[in-house]
Amino acid sequence: MKNIILCFSLLSACALFPAAAQEGPALLIEPARPREGQNFTLSFLVPHGRAEEVRSDDSRNFSASAQLVVGPGISSFLDSDPVTGISRLFTLVRYTLRALRPGRSVLGPVPYSIRGREFFTSAVILEITRERDSAVPFDLEWRLPAGEIYEGQSVAALLEMNGLETITVPESVSVPKPAGALFEEVDGLGGISSHSAGGRELYRMAVSSWMLTPSSTGRIILPAARVRALGLSVDSSPLALTVRSLPPEVESTGAVGRFTVSGGTDTREIFLGETLNLFFRVEGEGNLNYLQAPPLKFEDILITGQETSSELSAFDLGYRGWIEWAFRLSPQKAGNFTLTIPAFSWFDPESRSVKTSTEIKMQTLVRARQTAGPERTAENQKILRSWDVENCEPWDLYEKPYLYAVLFPAAFFFIRAILRTGKKTAAGSLAALLVSLCLLGAADSSSRKEQKEGLALVDEGAAAYGKGDYRGAEHLFRQALAALPRSPGLYFNLALVRAELDDAAGTVFWLRKAVFRNPSISFIKERLEEAEKTYGIAHPAPVPGMHPDVFFAFFMVFLCAACLLSRLVRKRTSLFACLVILLAATGFSAGGIAWQAAVRGRDWGVVRQGGASMRKIPLPGASEWIQLAEGSSLDIESRSGDFILVSTGSGIRGWIDEKNLWFNTEGEIEDGGS
Repeated sequence: MKNIILCFSLLSACALFPAAAQEGPALLIEPARPREGQNFTLSFLVPHGRAEEVRSDDSRNFSASAQLVVGPGISSFLDSDPVTGISRLFTLVRYTLRALRPGRSVLGPVPYSIRGREFFTSAVILEITRERDSAVPFDLEWRLPAGEIYEGQSVAALLEMNGLETITVPESVSVPKPAGALFEEVDGLGGISSHSAGGRELYRMAVSSWMLTPSSTGRIILPAARVRALGLSVDSSPLALTVRSLPPEVESTGAVGRFTVSGGTDTREIFLGETLNLFFRVEGEGNLNYLQAPPLKFEDILITGQETSSELSAFDLGYRGWIEWAFRLSPQKAGNFTLTIPAFSWFDPESRSVKTSTEIKMQTLVRARQTAGPERTAENQKILRSWDVENCEPWDLYEKPYLYAVLFPAAFFFIRAILRTGKKTAAGSLAALLVSLCLLGAADSSSRKEQKEGLALVDEGAAAYGKGDYRGAEHLFRQALAALPRSPGLYFNLALVRAELDDAAGTVFWLRKAVFRNPSISFIKERLEEAEKTYGIAHPAPVPGMHPDVFFAFFMVFLCAACLLSRLVRKRTSLFACLVILLAATGFSAGGIAWQAAVRGRDWGVVRQGGASMRKIPLPGASEWIQLAEGSSLDIESRSGDFILVSTGSGIRGWIDEKNLWFNTEGEIEDGGS
């Protein structure tokens, strides 16, 4: 009786859906929506009366959501048409399956043969409900272009919802990041696809797309992600990936993909003292976003700067586009030069082979100028004595709150006395003003004894410097710093000592500290510019251009003038106009104080000896992006673990290991510049 009901259902399905019947026999699932873990039957009728001539395949076309338990069972079935009374013999094919996981999937087409000739059934949508309720959830899974990838290779990892009856927008998406890889969310990957079966349509859509770049070999696990949509929360299964090591030939570049390389210069002939630009471009598809600039070194030519530009778009196997490095070169002598960009190697995962470009050679002629340039002065090379160090000390009036309370009233009453009561009262006000200034000077000189001891050490250090004892001079200058903290003159002397010891980083560090301490000293600024040019440091971080005391002086003058305006101007209209102008000037001066004080207080650092590598991501295994020369100055923005987010003078931002950086807050540098 059960077989009769089943066959009648199959015949009804063929009659109701003639198009499906033309495609192949219809598949029938009983029960229509099995629960997770429940057995169900899958059956179809073959329009052939001899069951012994019908053969059906095993479970090769079954869904991953179902497992074959028994089958196929093949038997004959006789059916009579109720209208005509004509009987017809069919063959019934039946499988017993177990529902493995809830969700929607496509079953079939199922292959069968009659007398050795192969046919196929139509497909049907299998809906498996959850054991705890009657809901049919969507499927959530990771999809990658390959299950085996290489260290440093960039591939797209798509999180996809599958088995959807309608296109939907998730309420929330949670994706944990895997260990041992760079994992960046990217846009523009994935899409929506559909599959029809049994007159219904199922959709697959990507809800999140990421670029995965392994930083080590072994196994990487993409953790289970979670998506909430259609009132359901669904977790994906973790996905294990095998990461293979790269051949040793590409360890220096770490390039994986399919690339072409090119290079050149912007000119073939320059004069000595000018610069030229050398370009190196890699284009194609692969891990372009993580490639490093090739190491370049030329005899008698300094690399004074480096810039990176790119035009990239994400796709399934990394990034597609180009990346270009521009090197600014400064020849140190005239002559003919051959500039060589070394061979560039990369690994092609499709052919599993190493590709290597040829060396790129360019000829450049450097001509000597016929006219001599201006003579250099030795003013900024002279070691400072005690009186010079003392004169370099800034007043820092803007940092003393009591000056605002003392200088303004004293100056105000002095000027008011002159305007109102004449010379006699003015003399008394002037005396009061001078007494206030003397008292302030006495307060500032309370530690005069320690300062004298420090100045004596400065003269001893200068004498040692003159004799060529640079280590001894440095030791004495450091001792003087205890009595003369934050002395720009002492910073300058320490910079000259480090220059004699061929320490580029130490020289730039101490000169920048001196300029930040007192930006009004022009010869220290000149010495800093000369040092950065000599050491080939391009695009240094900016330094203060003016001391805040300049704005402080204008602030006091404009404030006093605004207060005395009623005494000087009689007409109301003129009085109002002048008052507005003076108050605006006073506000501008106050803003200037705050602006320059913020510039002086900015955090910065200098790259230590040996240089450093800038990374795009603060991870020890991340690819090195830009090489920074020793002595390069950087603005400090934030910190993440042992990495510091910095920016160069040209605006390039990246992460650098804190071990490779001197911070402006450090009071001293050890011998050898570390």
